[in-house]
Amino acid sequence: LLINFIAKDDPRPNFIQNTVSNSLFIETYNEEQASGTILLQYVGHAEEVGVRLLESRFDDTFNLTLVAITENVYTVEINVLKPLDREAKEFYCLTVVATDTVLTSYAMLFLMINDINDNSPIFQNTPYLASVVEESGFETETGIVVFATDEDKDAFGTVTYAFQQNVGSKFNIDDMTGVITAVAGIDREEQFLYILTVEARDGGGNVETTTVTIAIEDINDEKPEFTGPFSEVIPENFPLGQVVTTVTATDRDEEGSINSRIAYSFDLASSDVPFSIEGSTGKIRTVRSLDFDTDPKSYQLVVFAIDGGVNPMESSTTVTITLTDINDCTPTFSSPSSTYPLREGTQAASVVANITAEDCDSGDNSRLVYSIPRGNEAGMFTINNGVILVAQGADIDYEETKVFTLTVVAQDNGTMPLSSSTEIILNIIDINDNDPVFMELEEVVNIPESTNSETVIFSVSATDLDSGQNGQISYRIESSTAPSGTFSINPSTGTVTLLQMVDRDP
Repeated sequence: LLINFIAKDDPRPNFIQNTVSNSLFIETYNEEQASGTILLQYVGHAEEVGVRLLESRFDDTFNLTLVAITENVYTVEINVLKPLDREAKEFYCLTVVATDTVLTSYAMLFLMINDINDNSPIFQNTPYLASVVEESGFETETGIVVFATDEDKDAFGTVTYAFQQNVGSKFNIDDMTGVITAVAGIDREEQFLYILTVEARDGGGNVETTTVTIAIEDINDEKPEFTGPFSEVIPENFPLGQVVTTVTATDRDEEGSINSRIAYSFDLASSDVPFSIEGSTGKIRTVRSLDFDTDPKSYQLVVFAIDGGVNPMESSTTVTITLTDINDCTPTFSSPSSTYPLREGTQAASVVANITAEDCDSGDNSRLVYSIPRGNEAGMFTINNGVILVAQGADIDYEETKVFTLTVVAQDNGTMPLSSSTEIILNIIDINDNDPVFMELEEVVNIPESTNSETVIFSVSATDLDSGQNGQISYRIESSTAPSGTFSINPSTGTVTLLQMVDRDP
């Protein structure tokens, strides 16, 4: 800084002027410059002149030194002792004093500090937290305005905002105001929390970042979804009150909220069934005893799952419960005993009787096998599917056995077989298969010739193993050497009577 002001009639030291006024000098200096020098010149006599700063408070920042003398023009070097920070002090107003032994001159130095981009933006009011209702409309305000300051000036202190990462089409940020808005169609079930990194950039390229956390508030926009299918097979003796199966559904709305709280129920068509469903757990239990033989063999239960949202949403599924038979029915004959006639001499493989038992179970539990454990020790009969047959080689002989009493057992094929029995009485019907047999017949009978007529002279007796008419015997004289009419025989008793006297000597 050169000051060309010299007063010939004023013996005081004079600064050489290069300013806007006689004693005001303006200079600029770059902030953060490690060190530097400002030069001032004045006219005086070396033995009489000294220089200093009037403001002693700046002694640690500046010092003054005479560095050159040319024809009574002195150059003063103002040394900057440390870097200057424009943000701490934008300018300095220094008073330079030049003195001789008697007189003093003053010069005002106005030192402007030039700004450099030595500050980064600083976010205010952190942290940034907000919530947005899912499915909000286009450009919904989040309530978040990021704001950063930069102590630099002009372009270096102008801040713009942007998202540092790709947020897709979910959020927008105004680059000048920092207002963050949500774009339509944000789905909490897709992502329930967004942590966004926002950068603030000044005109010199310095960048600072902050985190913005946005929670997405749930609405009831998801219906329950069943995890089925659900199908169970249970025996008919399934314990009363036990859990048959548990239906489960999930709701993608916020966990633990009423929007995802599910209640289960049967539809009206499934209300009259031997099952109940627990609303909060989906557990299906039996409420009465089951009977495969009288109940439906399979139940199709329609179950609803409904959430607890303000506008409830629901879904349904079908639960299939199939009953299986257990061997709980005993075979039953229509009568404890039955009587059948059987003609003697009936040929082998002939049908004697058809015996049927009923079993209300199903499958193997109702498949019956028949046997004759008693009354058939001689093996006279066989039984096949309840049909009693005359066995091969069997001789049904009335004269040997007139009545057969057979015990017929029907047993099912269950794992633990059940059985019952009936008594079959076979009355053998006689046929005329036996000849009469005379008993102790005298071959010669002597009678006196004087025997009167109508005299019983002897009797014959015969037996017949047959019964009834087949066993009734009648007698007659088949042939005789005596004249006709000499003898007669009682057809019923076999008594032979002399009808007329006989003459030994004819």
